[in-house]
Amino acid sequence: MSSKTDQPDANGARVSRASRASRVSKESDAGSNSTVKGKRFVLAWVLGAIGLYHSMVGPHAARARRAAFAPDGKPRAFDAYGLFTIPEYGEGVDNLLFAWMCMLFIGLFDVAVARLFGAGRYFALHTFVNVLTTWYSVADFMTVMRSANPYQTNTCVAAGSPCANKVALDVTIGIHLWHTLAYSLKPIDLVHHIPAHIVCGIGASNT
Repeated sequence: MSSKTDQPDANGARVSRASRASRVSKESDAGSNSTVKGKRFVLAWVLGAIGLYHSMVGPHAARARRAAFAPDGKPRAFDAYGLFTIPEYGEGVDNLLFAWMCMLFIGLFDVAVARLFGAGRYFALHTFVNVLTTWYSVADFMTVMRSANPYQTNTCVAAGSPCANKVALDVTIGIHLWHTLAYSLKPIDLVHHIPAHIVCGIGASNT
């Protein structure tokens, strides 16, 4: 007689619940749940350190934080510490470097806290990031919802007022970069992350 914990699989064979749970975990459509210790993993930390320096310590730190928290959307050049200059997209580059810093802190949370959740690591990490993106988006969301004409809220550049903050977007870029660089990727990860990099990149470079 089979155990009460046994259940038939698709072929009618008896499979224990433990085996079934293991199989579901391996075949899940959730993103990858394990980091890859290699060049990409190291690159994630290096980019994160560069972003931290640029956004918090370097001579352009105040400008970088302003690009994330209170962007004005006006074209300006990006001075790469005297090495070269990127015309017009200065605010977008500052946001990208701010996103690298976000990736660093997301990585620290991942390896210090989220990994303690075992099989739930992926979901613990994304819950943390989703809380951050919600926190930094709710004020702008309420502004749009309370507006008589939401299209009028998209005039920050012409009005000379601060545009919607890009912190939520930068955090989103950060987790996509972290997952792409630090994790061993499954096909579902590529389907998810490649379009996300494109869309988020467009958002970071525009007001």
